[in-house]
Amino acid sequence: MLTVILCGGSGSRLWPLSRDLHPKPFIRLPDGESLAQKSRLLAESIAGGDETLVVTNRLLEAKLVEEFREIGRGSARYILEPEGRNTAPAVAAAALDAARRHGRNIRMLYLAADHLVGNRAAFAKVVEAADKAADAGHIALVGVDAKSPKTSCSYLESGPAGKVAFYPKPGAATAERLFDSGRCLWNTGIMCVRAKTLLDQMARHCPDVLQAAAAGLDAGRSAARGGNAFVLLDPENFAAAPSLSIDDALLAKTGSIRAVHGDMGWNGVDSWESLSALYSPGDGGNRSLGDGEALFRQSTNTDVFSHNRLVAALGLDGHLVVDSDDVLLVAKKDRADDAGLACRLLRENRHPATRAHRTEFRPWGNFTLLEPAPRFKIKRLELKPGAAISLQLHRRRNEHWIVVEGIAEVTRDDETFLLATNESTYIKAGHTHRVGNPGRIPLVLVEVQSGDYLGEDDIVRFEDVYGRI
Repeated sequence: MLTVILCGGSGSRLWPLSRDLHPKPFIRLPDGESLAQKSRLLAESIAGGDETLVVTNRLLEAKLVEEFREIGRGSARYILEPEGRNTAPAVAAAALDAARRHGRNIRMLYLAADHLVGNRAAFAKVVEAADKAADAGHIALVGVDAKSPKTSCSYLESGPAGKVAFYPKPGAATAERLFDSGRCLWNTGIMCVRAKTLLDQMARHCPDVLQAAAAGLDAGRSAARGGNAFVLLDPENFAAAPSLSIDDALLAKTGSIRAVHGDMGWNGVDSWESLSALYSPGDGGNRSLGDGEALFRQSTNTDVFSHNRLVAALGLDGHLVVDSDDVLLVAKKDRADDAGLACRLLRENRHPATRAHRTEFRPWGNFTLLEPAPRFKIKRLELKPGAAISLQLHRRRNEHWIVVEGIAEVTRDDETFLLATNESTYIKAGHTHRVGNPGRIPLVLVEVQSGDYLGEDDIVRFEDVYGRI
């Protein structure tokens, strides 16, 4: 069985913890593992260590590879989307790639990287039942008992002769009716199907999605790095794919669905309420989330997420407080879902707080924005052993590099030299440059940028081992 992990989305209902470049799959849970890491381990527990196929945005590649490396899972095949087009094109690209390499009869298990399954033994039995339905030519969807008339979930309604009606994320009235019927399950998004079945059904019900995914795959570029295989879908062809969920593009139209009931401790982790429920409450029903500290005084039923600093909650009742590096969210818990609305409003105004946290990941390591200002920025750069940034230049900004830890190999125009700890150099705008880490420990730099424009898009790359030219 080939397992496919779909990793993307913005998870705006969990903003400001979830961002475009740090979406929900990277959120850490109480045991220290991320949702993405748990999905990878779950996939391998089912497939017996066989190949894992990951579909994700190319901008998330570096972070995802690092997440899997942390848990000792350094090898996978990645299909990289040049832009997010929702789940239908991603599902199609994975099925096409699998069919070309393994044949159209390959069994495929699709998982979302941002869901949680608490009982792996029960899940294995569910997958066994789903596999039998897939072997009979059906699209097997795993559902769990609906616990409320939730509008953020799709529904599976059982009918005669095993037929299933599919309702993609219904409105409030329809959700109430489906929940009250007692015949419905929440769709978990876990799908078991043979590639042939899926491709035939997509060719019938959403051929434009399938054609664009195939064209993107045909004209895509392949590479191998660090034990991983990468396929970057062609941007022009893939952009022609309609931005549709697999729910709307296929599942609401096909008559080939079979539902498999699962009692496996599933949690979609799609709200602050569901995330908070993973943490045990303390005195007064208060919860402290994250890796920071929280002080509660005369507060009840209040959840505090803190990062790197202390948050004092005084006299609060039924509140949510989320303190991230650059955003503070305070809301009544019954209005916590409005975080998604706030995120959408900010995104419409292109606010940077919807795109990334102050720490961003790159194939060579990461950087943290320490101090932003109109004409200068201060960053902390960390390069992995053996890694190097691209050979590049900036047209409008100058850069000062100070080595804090490790040894830096610097290329500046035609010269290459080493910098030791506490040494520094200067790169003037318009000059080609690169810094690499020739050592065996992480290289830590402080970078001071200055100029009249400091945007990340002021970059011209000439050489790059990570295929970003």
